[in-house]
Amino acid sequence: MMEYEKDLKINKHDLDNEWINQPFLQMKYVKFAVEAEIDMRRKKEVFEIKKAELYLAIRIEREMAKLKVTEAILDAEIKLDLDCKNKYDEYLTALELFKFLSGAVEAFQQRKSALENMVKLYLNNYFSHPKEKKENDIEKIQKESLQKIAKNKRRKK
Repeated sequence: MMEYEKDLKINKHDLDNEWINQPFLQMKYVKFAVEAEIDMRRKKEVFEIKKAELYLAIRIEREMAKLKVTEAILDAEIKLDLDCKNKYDEYLTALELFKFLSGAVEAFQQRKSALENMVKLYLNNYFSHPKEKKENDIEKIQKESLQKIAKNKRRKK
């Protein structure tokens, strides 16, 4: 999956194969993004369930001990719970991956646009190489140059 940068590169000398591969590459990253979103949502749900269980357990425990129960106290105790912190960290890691892969999907849309523009440039001979002049062309240019020089000399006389 982390061959992302390699997959984004475009070989301007192989545009036909780049076009053939574009939809497959884009679908590959769409699939990764969907899987990451599902994983992120599941981890968020696990975190929220753990948080709710702690909330109830702390509330019941404090009420049975006849201790004051406020939202601030409940929030503080939940934030201090190591298992709850770990679940939240797992959720954040999954969220980060999902955001990255969503960006990758967008990057492949931009790659498609770049391919479209590169084909337009190709069709307008943007990537053409300078043509080598043939010996006949060189001889013709030399002959014409000598004739111009001779003509200019005659005019000066």
